Amino acid sequence: MVCNINRKIDRLVEDGGFELERLDRFRAKGPGIVAQMYRGVATRT
Repeated sequence: MVCNINRKIDRLVEDGGFELERLDRFRAKGPGIVAQMYRGVATRT
């Protein structure tokens, strides 16, 4: 998979056969375009 900052993380996870239990989006230190982070929990459906 090629790096693409426009991908919808929740959709990628769900399309991969997982069900999201929690998905947190936050901003890390650094330039805004590369500082968007995701952390979550998913289970295989």
